[in-house]
Amino acid sequence: MTRRSREYALALHFRSDPKYLSQVRRQTFQLARRAGFNQVISKKISLAVDEACTNIIRHTYKGKESLPILIRGMNHLDRLEIRVRDFGEKLDLSTLPDKPSAGKRAGGMGLGLMRTIMDEIIFDTSVAMGTEVCLIKMKVPKVKPLKKVKKERSRAKAANKNKKSANKKRINKAKLKKHGSRSQKKNSKRQRR
Repeated sequence: MTRRSREYALALHFRSDPKYLSQVRRQTFQLARRAGFNQVISKKISLAVDEACTNIIRHTYKGKESLPILIRGMNHLDRLEIRVRDFGEKLDLSTLPDKPSAGKRAGGMGLGLMRTIMDEIIFDTSVAMGTEVCLIKMKVPKVKPLKKVKKERSRAKAANKNKKSANKKRINKAKLKKHGSRSQKKNSKRQRR
């Protein structure tokens, strides 16, 4: 297995031997983490890439362990894009199911699992030889949990209320200094009479 990363965040070239899949999962997990995904999502992304490679080994290469697989990962501002390419027969897109199968089938979940994990999957058969599968996971802006937002809002309201009452006290003190209290005004009027 060789790792080249000049123009890509990740570039792996390896033989279709299942023994390399653990390294593929580890490398794609690290790529997803660097892209900003949490540990759970990163593990799922690496599982989707593993399934794509397993499908190539099992269906395209029919278990032959010496054929090449190329993985390229690109970290964009809004998405993580991982391309998995084989150099076997072109995939007949008409044979792919539109939706994940309802029942479990022997050998894993394959395409259904990949579709569940990733936001978009694009099959490209326009390459000179083989098929390239592009797995895309969109980056979602980090959103605070609702409980934290409510707590922050209530704290902000309380702080704002405290500021308002402090401002009122300050204004009242300033008025008292400038004009004096009402009782002082009444006393001064009485004294003048």
